[in-house]
Amino acid sequence: MAINTEMLFEAIQALSKDNLVKLEEVKAIIEKSVFKIVHDKYDPDAELELIMNEESKEFSLVNHNKLVVNDDEFESKNGLVEIPLSRAKTLVDGVKAYDTVSDEIDFKAHPEIIQNVRQLITQAIKERKKEAVFEKHQSLQGEMIKATVLSVTRTYVILALDDGTTAFMPEKLRNKKIHLANGQRTDVYVEEVLRESKDSQIVVSNGSPTLVKRVLE
Repeated sequence: MAINTEMLFEAIQALSKDNLVKLEEVKAIIEKSVFKIVHDKYDPDAELELIMNEESKEFSLVNHNKLVVNDDEFESKNGLVEIPLSRAKTLVDGVKAYDTVSDEIDFKAHPEIIQNVRQLITQAIKERKKEAVFEKHQSLQGEMIKATVLSVTRTYVILALDDGTTAFMPEKLRNKKIHLANGQRTDVYVEEVLRESKDSQIVVSNGSPTLVKRVLE
């Protein structure tokens, strides 16, 4: 049974449009996540194929190595790796018990797969986006750029670069003499572009000694 994942496809398309993560990369992340769940939790020998239909926005997962068992031996909980003989006969002529056949995995019978896959996909995409932000912006380190103020607090400022990526200005790197307001365009100096960060990966300043030096230059 295919599973409708329209919201996931919309997220894939959104990620692709921001030029940070390509569609092919997101598809690879999904495939890797699905395969990992099945191989780790159910059957390390499963020969899997993930079919993604962008028109209907559905995923189908096929196991090309399902074991055919007699009907009285089949248990539904093993439906990922086994198939009852009566069903196998509707797929392959002349099939016998203990042959292997290709058969679609019924996601409806295994909702735990979808839950686990969603968690893996979310984490993997988050990590890939961080890497993509670093790859795209590391060349800006040490440069003066324009940014738009998104929010100003007592301890930090959040800004947006022209491509929409957020930047973080901690209090210690802020010149309090320069008034900043939401929506304001301002010059900032890119202090660091981090590969990993809980906050924004791009750290900027408008009052560090490095910025003063660059302005004088």
